[in-house]
Amino acid sequence: MKAGDRNRFVAAVLMASIPVMLLVACGSPQPPASLASFGDPRPVAVNVAPAKVGNIKVTTSYAAIVEATDLVEVVPLATGRVEKLAVTVGDEVKQGQLIAELSHGALDAQLQQSQAELAAAKAAAKPGELKAQARLGAVLAVLNQLLNPSASDLMVAESSVTKARSDLVRAQDDSAVAAAQKQLESAKTKLDQLLNPLAFNVQGAKSAAATAKSNLDSANTKLSQLLDPSEYDLEVSDSAVAIARSNLDSAEIKLSQLMNPPAPVLAAAQEAVADSRTRLGSAQSELNQAISRQPSASWQLLLGARIALQANQAILENPALNPGLTPEEIADAEVAVAANQEQASVRLAQLRSAPLLIVDDRFNTSSLIPKDIQAGLWKEVEAELALKTSVAKLEELQNPSQETVDLAQNGVAIASSGLLAAQANLQQLTSPSERTVALAQDQVSIAQASFDSAQEKLNELQSPSQSTISLAANTVSIAEAALAAVEAQGKYEVDAAQAALEAASNQLSILTSPRPAELATARAAVVAAEQNLVLTQGDNAQHRIQAAQAKVSQIQQQLTETRVLAPYVGVVTRIWLSVGAIASPRPKTPVATIASKDVLVSLRVAETGVGFFHEGQTVGFTSPGLPVQRLELRVDLVAPAGEQEAHTFLVQMSPIGSVPGLKPGLSGQVSISAQREGAVLVPKEAVRRLEGRFSLFIVQDGQARLVEVDGGLADDKNMEILSGIQPEDMVVVSGQNLLNDATPVTVAAN
Repeated sequence: MKAGDRNRFVAAVLMASIPVMLLVACGSPQPPASLASFGDPRPVAVNVAPAKVGNIKVTTSYAAIVEATDLVEVVPLATGRVEKLAVTVGDEVKQGQLIAELSHGALDAQLQQSQAELAAAKAAAKPGELKAQARLGAVLAVLNQLLNPSASDLMVAESSVTKARSDLVRAQDDSAVAAAQKQLESAKTKLDQLLNPLAFNVQGAKSAAATAKSNLDSANTKLSQLLDPSEYDLEVSDSAVAIARSNLDSAEIKLSQLMNPPAPVLAAAQEAVADSRTRLGSAQSELNQAISRQPSASWQLLLGARIALQANQAILENPALNPGLTPEEIADAEVAVAANQEQASVRLAQLRSAPLLIVDDRFNTSSLIPKDIQAGLWKEVEAELALKTSVAKLEELQNPSQETVDLAQNGVAIASSGLLAAQANLQQLTSPSERTVALAQDQVSIAQASFDSAQEKLNELQSPSQSTISLAANTVSIAEAALAAVEAQGKYEVDAAQAALEAASNQLSILTSPRPAELATARAAVVAAEQNLVLTQGDNAQHRIQAAQAKVSQIQQQLTETRVLAPYVGVVTRIWLSVGAIASPRPKTPVATIASKDVLVSLRVAETGVGFFHEGQTVGFTSPGLPVQRLELRVDLVAPAGEQEAHTFLVQMSPIGSVPGLKPGLSGQVSISAQREGAVLVPKEAVRRLEGRFSLFIVQDGQARLVEVDGGLADDKNMEILSGIQPEDMVVVSGQNLLNDATPVTVAAN
């Protein structure tokens, strides 16, 4: 810094510090001259308005969102790897519908093994033991029936024979053997495909992998566009918002001009009407003068009728010229107008009836009516038509038709809806919702899982692992064992059924022809059967059968737990896991989230507006995502307590009737109207708000008095005051920024 500049800088600093030093020397700073001087404070000039009693109506809109009434995370009953996803986000599901299927290959093998063990245990039971048991039961029954035969015993015996025959036929059915053979063939086919993959299988797997890769690329592209939209998309969306806003402004201006036509336009229309009246009067005067120049009595009568007609029409059209007219005189004038009109028409018709008297053609040259009267007639007709046209235009400006108003209002509504849609689209581009991003990420995850699965299948076909081949071979072995078990089980059931049929037939034969010798034989048979049963009875055969059956039932129950089912009718809103992921009930690992199809609309209202809502009330709801312009809702819940920090209250509403397209996640506006009659109203600019409290100034005894008030409803101009002031209190509406409590004021003249 140069020496001269340094000196000028020091001088400036000293000059600036002088006022500061003076203030310090005098104590605290003094108020501005407009508020105080060395003596008494100067009065502040303010404008005031009286507090008035009137009516106020306010329509308020609140942002709201559509939510599902119920939301559940579907958790599997078993732990396993997700092998199949049967639904996607947005799918509608029914109760019990398959959501996902967990891996159960090991359980399938265990089930087949357990079923084979059960069949083997049954086959291992000694046929002689079963026959001995059946024989003992039969001879005991025979003995009892021989001792106490009855008709019912015969019916039971016959029924037993019939049932035994049926059981034998059913046991001889080889459908189970055929099914086991089919399963064995399928397992051998799968093993052969692994060892010798066909070309078309490999090609199909390649095609599936390519399709899955394309889907993955598409999902990644969509997610990238969502997280980082292009400049072009943003410009297009901005342009759409600007165009929609311009359309709305234009529609509102058109509606405003329709309801309140500009003064120049209205004046021009009124001037056109007045000019048309003047032209008509001039044409009528010229025609009357032309008629007066004709000496014929008929023309003179026509002239008199026209003059009388014009005079009476003037009285009716401008009663201000004759303010003393009574209703009876006005009625007489109307009758006179009709009579004069008829008389003039008759006279003119008489003149037209003369030979060659044609006045309907303005270019007719053979008419007997003089040319000046012809010209006057046509000039009058044209003037009357011009007057009707200008009067119609003026009436349309002053009192537009309801159809025209409806069209303008509809244009405003359509433009407003377009603006909301464009803004929503721009908002989605600039700040996509967490739900939208999550859905896109889920789609990427699902596509990635599908691609991984397809690639894994392709790799498996091209070069199957030794473990996969071993598993397929083991499956063949299990199927062979199952076939053998089924065949053994079938033989066992046939033998047992034949033994039961034989026993039932013997029992029926004895009952139908009892003899004393047979009684002794029956007793001896019972003893022999008991001894034979003791000899043939095994200790563990039945226990092994029961244990094998319990194991089969347990594995079957585990298999049902690998199927994840929908708990109720709803819509899938989120997929938590992809194919290949591990699902488990503990720790809780949900597969999907399902929302019920029943929805509600919820919003949060500040404490100043919660009083406008009450349960059972009907409100309006609009959303750019709905096909209807306005939806009616019923208020179901107004929270009795609000959030302590935000001071907001939850309000929930349900739609009245069925509404197609109302889905969870839609946003919109809830409109509610509130009105108060006989309220104390003040201009809105008079009220100020500080730290949640309302206050204003009133003028009393030449001084401004600061008053705290309780505010109510407020529209564009006025605000309701619930307490603090009285009607006709003079409220300060301008200049209050210069006021304190007890500041002297002067009221400016309005």
